[in-house]
Amino acid sequence: MGFINQASATAANSPKITISMVVELTTDCNMTVLEFGPDNGVGALAGGSIQISNVDNLISVYLSGVVGSVAGDELASHPYLTTTDTTNDSEWIGATDPTSLWTPYFTTQATSVGSPIDAGNRFHLFIAADFTNETALGGGTNTFFMFLNGSRLTLDTGGGTSGNSPVIDQASGQVQCSMDSNPHLTYANIVNHYINGPFSYTRSVFGGGTATVTGSVPGFSIDINGKEIGIPCQAVHAATGIAGAGRPAIKMADVQIWVGQYIDPTIHMDKFFADGKPVNPADAETAFGAPSYRAQGPSSGITANGGTGGNFTASGTITDTTF
Repeated sequence: MGFINQASATAANSPKITISMVVELTTDCNMTVLEFGPDNGVGALAGGSIQISNVDNLISVYLSGVVGSVAGDELASHPYLTTTDTTNDSEWIGATDPTSLWTPYFTTQATSVGSPIDAGNRFHLFIAADFTNETALGGGTNTFFMFLNGSRLTLDTGGGTSGNSPVIDQASGQVQCSMDSNPHLTYANIVNHYINGPFSYTRSVFGGGTATVTGSVPGFSIDINGKEIGIPCQAVHAATGIAGAGRPAIKMADVQIWVGQYIDPTIHMDKFFADGKPVNPADAETAFGAPSYRAQGPSSGITANGGTGGNFTASGTITDTTF
């Protein structure tokens, strides 16, 4: 499978990112179209990824903060994680130990997105996120949007036991984030709640009493600096069935990634998609400046990053195509 990548991305970590790309799936398939961030091994996609399935008719996104960037004692001292019984609540004590490391992240999907992603159809995908704020139960939110062919996609509501981050308001893009840790028996219940976003629950504790645990998620920067960024996937997955080997050809054009910049699609979508088709990518760059990464044909020059983040390396077979 052909792909381009930077083994060590030069873009600085930031809570803000904007992504624009034109894609065509050539057959019914499940495809990764962008992958970056911490490597989770051959068996799993990296901490940052966009996946599109015209088999299941959905688009999913995962954006990870720096792995292990929040220590347990930071959870307690802010406080992001509180309990009404700091003496007997063993789960809270384990979760807020300095050796407990947590990773904030945001994950979501849009289902039943319709025929635009059917095989043979060219489509424009736009994603914008800002994870600057702490997100709290019944309180603070961050911002995330996904647009397809110029229209906002409805995201899964998330939260509860869904495994997806909560979406508070679709129209304004208000979302809350999740957090995860390595499995640890002393605070397994807290992990199970945190992966679904901010939470509050009450349980019985040692001594016959109860404790109410409440968790919020700190704002975070997306983990990209010094990690591999690959279009459509990282090298380890181009060679495996996770994202590359055995997958059909994918057509992509005008991939633009602004790391450190949130571009509001409710105001500026006309710079990316208008009159039923993608807009010349130069229009967005005139309005918002050069992106960190821009990949576009012809294949002979595909390694030349049109953005500010340094050039790519090409591997495998990459050919010119038309839409």
